[in-house]
Amino acid sequence: MKKGRNIISAYSLLLLGMFLCSFQLFGANEMEGTIVEGQVIDSITKEKLPYVAVQIEGTSIGSMTDDDGNFRFISKSPKPYLLVSSLGYTPKKIPLKIGKSNKLTVYLVSSTIQLEEVVVKRKKEKYNKKNPAVELIEKVIANKKKNSPKSMDYYQCEHYEKTVVSLNNLKPPKDTTKKKTFSFVQDYVDTSDVTGKRILAMSIKELVEQHYYRKEPKGLWKLILGKTSSGIDDFMDEDGMRAFLRNVFTAVDLYDNDIDILLTRFPSPLSSTLGTSYYKYYIEDTVEINGKRCVHLSFAPFNPQSYGFVGHLYIADDSTHALVKDKLNIPKATNVNYVENLYLTQEFEESPEGIYCLKKNDLTIEMSLYGMKQGAQVRRIDMYKDYLFNQPREDIYKHSDKEIFHESVENRDDKFWEENRQLSIREKEDAIDALINKLRKVPFFGEFIRLAEILISGYIETHPDHDKSSVDLGPMNTTISYNSVEGLRLRAGAMTTANLFPNLFKRRLFFKGYVAYGFKDEKLKYN
Repeated sequence: MKKGRNIISAYSLLLLGMFLCSFQLFGANEMEGTIVEGQVIDSITKEKLPYVAVQIEGTSIGSMTDDDGNFRFISKSPKPYLLVSSLGYTPKKIPLKIGKSNKLTVYLVSSTIQLEEVVVKRKKEKYNKKNPAVELIEKVIANKKKNSPKSMDYYQCEHYEKTVVSLNNLKPPKDTTKKKTFSFVQDYVDTSDVTGKRILAMSIKELVEQHYYRKEPKGLWKLILGKTSSGIDDFMDEDGMRAFLRNVFTAVDLYDNDIDILLTRFPSPLSSTLGTSYYKYYIEDTVEINGKRCVHLSFAPFNPQSYGFVGHLYIADDSTHALVKDKLNIPKATNVNYVENLYLTQEFEESPEGIYCLKKNDLTIEMSLYGMKQGAQVRRIDMYKDYLFNQPREDIYKHSDKEIFHESVENRDDKFWEENRQLSIREKEDAIDALINKLRKVPFFGEFIRLAEILISGYIETHPDHDKSSVDLGPMNTTISYNSVEGLRLRAGAMTTANLFPNLFKRRLFFKGYVAYGFKDEKLKYN
């Protein structure tokens, strides 16, 4: 029950975004900058090209095309050229109108790329699993244990985490001269530096903790030094929201064979069990990252509808074959419920001991209800520093609870956060409390939040008194879903609670069941 309720807050925020956006309560012109949007198409076949890199020449500003070849972002760079490139095609350079909207249709000309025995062509490719990219990945996998901090007997580091939940892809108002109930919100709208879309930050959470790792017996202890939050959490269960965000939008370790994120398990592109049989790899180029010469690889799953990533790996071009940087996303064909896009960037730094330590984990996930353009964006950034190795802390390891809370964890002053923040707070993020104070004055705002908590996720209690509810309906977040096999899927479920037979059994027994129907396969399922 508790886990189900933890999920309520995130989806209630998502529904709130749908509600506010549907009434077009936000007003502002596009943020200053150059708007770049359009579609990339094969010049011969006229097919829409997915996973094409589109970026401002000489910068890291840009995006990848989606499954329909579409792209959109906002650039504040003064550089006037757009570079469009993809494996199997000749790169294209396009002039831009700086400070204006650029709507483009880009036609790429196919080319043949020779990689020793491998001839790669987009759409009709002959892929050889023994190509040089696969040989390099096998070396990365073989060396991943010794390149990870977990190869050491002990390590410790400082970890800073910032999670921001925002309403996403907000529309500008049709008429800025008319005042509406929420017209003040336009003063708080920002532009995402990941997607270029208009966002409104509604919740921000920060955490500072010290990590203590022991190899044998294996364990990771976290000494939580400080945590704080602001925004819409005042209306919700703060601990539940934090637990949801940390468990669903987790930090990623590509050296693990499996990656659990979004309550879904994905094979890692560096998996020692599935990697080379699950993904295709291509050598793109050699680049320099922070003074380190790296081999740039791209990869994608053999089956684009499987639970896998697409993206780029940057591997140290030396005997360590260590991961220096990566950029990942998931294909839309993966069909993860409510998830529109996922963007992950990681950066690693070599320690004096020759260990490549994670320095930054930047995860952005866009969520929306089916068929709706507006939704929610969750961005979690993890920063790590001050790695120390082989300095055991027996005073920490003696704790049976792996999470240890400092006595002042929730009462840290501004000075503490100024000294321990590894990442600055954006101007609009810092104004969340001012926004919420204004929203409090809108009469139905609080009532809507409580309604959203019931409708979107978790369980609905069948008795107004929590202690007397013996059967709960749900989980509500699975009531309506979609997948490629069943199509539109309707599901109804329920579970008993400890209140059903409180004194009949020494151990609590729970019963649950569901019935579901898929409109595509026309089959009834139940359990």
